Parts: sequence; structure tokens; C-alpha cells
Amino acid sequence: MKALTIEDLSVDQAVLAYPMDPGSGTVKKDRAALIVLVRLPPDAIDPAIRPRAAGGILGYSALCTHMACIVDQYTAFGSGQKELRCRCHGSVYDPRRGAVVLDGPAPRPLPAIPLAVRAGKLVVAGDFTGKVGP
Repeated sequence: MKALTIEDLSVDQAVLAYPMDPGSGTVKKDRAALIVLVRLPPDAIDPAIRPRAAGGILGYSALCTHMACIVDQYTAFGSGQKELRCRCHGSVYDPRRGAVVLDGPAPRPLPAIPLAVRAGKLVVAGDFTGKVGP
């Protein structure tokens, strides 16, 4: 596995990733640690959450807050803009506005994880903003 850089994600692309310890190179392959990274144009991100982004990339827990299924789709939904979606039960989240729930049974937004760039690599810069999963 390799550490991701901002250039590894195109604008309007999402990927699933596990965090890697930068010192040891150990990847934390724990389901609860799985994150979904979304790269957006910086001006498309709500100003209140821009400080958590790195180069337009936002990070969220990939575990749906409904039943802990993996949020692994990034597709256009009702608004025509791409949204994060859980394919199991249909919860839809808006990554531009802090992964608020737009549709489905999820009771709350996906917890965010702050990101930064250090030595050219994308790194986790803090803890999740809330409880991961249901």
C-alpha cells in the first residue's frame, strides 16, 4: 500500500481508504477505521467545514450511521450532484455539507475526519467528529 497524495484523487472522485501510520507504514485495516475520501472543488465545500479539508479532499467514516454498511457509492442523486450513498438501505449523504443525510433511514451525518497534507502525503489530522457507525 502507498500513502495517498492530493494528486491521487481527481476532482469529483471518491475512494475508500484505510489510514496508514506514517512512521511504521502499518495500515489500520479495521472496519471502523475505513474512510471515504471525496475530492471536490474547494469552493463547492461549505465554508464551515473547509478547515477539515486538504486540497479539496474531505474525509468521512465509511460506515453508514444506520446499520454500519459501507458507504461505497458516489453517484448523482435527486439534485443531479454526486452524493455519497449506502447501497444496503439507501441512505444518501451530502459530502459538501458535512455528510448531512439527504435521504434514507440514516439518523445522522457521517462523522468527518480532518485531513492535512504533510510531506506531500494526505494524512489524518484529528479524530472523527462523532461516533462511527450506528
